[in-house]
Amino acid sequence: MKKLLLLLFLPIVALTQEIRSWEGKIVSTTNKEGVSFATVAIYPAFKVSSADEVGQIRFLYALTDTIKVFCLGFESRTLLGKQLEAMPEITLKPVVFQLNEVQVRPEKTVIEWWGNKKRKTRFGLSLMPGAKLALFIPNNGAKEGSISKVRYFLTNFSQNGSYRIPFRAQLYTVSKKGEPDKPILKDIVMVQAVHSRWVEVDISQYQIALPAEGFFVGMEFLSKDEYDYQTEKITVKKKDGTKTKEDRLINVTVGMGEDEEGVENTWMNMKTVWLKKTLNGAIMQDKNAMMGAEITF
Repeated sequence: MKKLLLLLFLPIVALTQEIRSWEGKIVSTTNKEGVSFATVAIYPAFKVSSADEVGQIRFLYALTDTIKVFCLGFESRTLLGKQLEAMPEITLKPVVFQLNEVQVRPEKTVIEWWGNKKRKTRFGLSLMPGAKLALFIPNNGAKEGSISKVRYFLTNFSQNGSYRIPFRAQLYTVSKKGEPDKPILKDIVMVQAVHSRWVEVDISQYQIALPAEGFFVGMEFLSKDEYDYQTEKITVKKKDGTKTKEDRLINVTVGMGEDEEGVENTWMNMKTVWLKKTLNGAIMQDKNAMMGAEITF
């Protein structure tokens, strides 16, 4: 019996020992400069990590994992976990776009911003790592066009606003119940939030047709493990009047403001179920998540 238990235990130990930590830089093959905010997705566990503004990144992986590295404007790259052992850096090749002959069209392209258009706000909705948030954008009149950009407004995710918080941009179809349904963006598009400012992401390369029934602009925050390194020291005042310094995970807050629809169209998913967010109090009435999309006609 003891021999059997020992045999059962050994594979578990061996599997645990396969976990590795890779820390280094993702750089361009052309000039060896860091690829800002490149994304690493680890399969089959599907854990996502994001590089910083100079391409520096740290993540955990198993030798048997498949690692995909990508960034807008670069060719994606697939690696095996065991390949990383001898790699001091990961390189990505820039995409070279072949420009076709310019054609003059009689119709003028029309661009509109749909969704929340507030320029600033004093209100916000705090979210935990792993949470998903989405704003419904109706297509009144079932217009035909394409979704060329998405944008987001985050605020107060740090006491001093010096941190950049990575999250995944997403679009969703509308279910029969009016809830966020299937993801429209198949690729992982990572975004770095900037303190109290609109951040736009160009997704025109995906040529996404404007759904007649409307759509959801969404954002997905990474797991807690991916934000653990982004902690800050805060001052906590105790009941006896003394003050201490404590570590706190960066607080991620999405801006909330009135939009043209005048109804609450914000949805939240903390685990597996989408729920319509109802904000209590007259001061938060009719306020929605500050997200939007650029529509090209």
